[in-house]
Amino acid sequence: MTTLFRITGRFFKFLRSLYRHSMNEGKLVELETYVLRMNQCNECDRRSHIWCEECGCLVEEKCWWESEDCPLNRWVLKNEE
Repeated sequence: MTTLFRITGRFFKFLRSLYRHSMNEGKLVELETYVLRMNQCNECDRRSHIWCEECGCLVEEKCWWESEDCPLNRWVLKNEE
């Protein structure tokens, strides 16, 4: 039963991100930003294969979406440091 709750929670978190993305007119980040985000996600211990265990999103999709941020504040771009 615990697995069902985890999957359901992940699904609803992903729907919330999908809603924000659609409300942002589906805008995507530049390739450089995507690569930086993916590199930071790849180093994160909360990543589980294609999923982020923290926010429940598909990592490779969420990294493209301009409307989204990392819930652990890992997506700090070089020009923001």
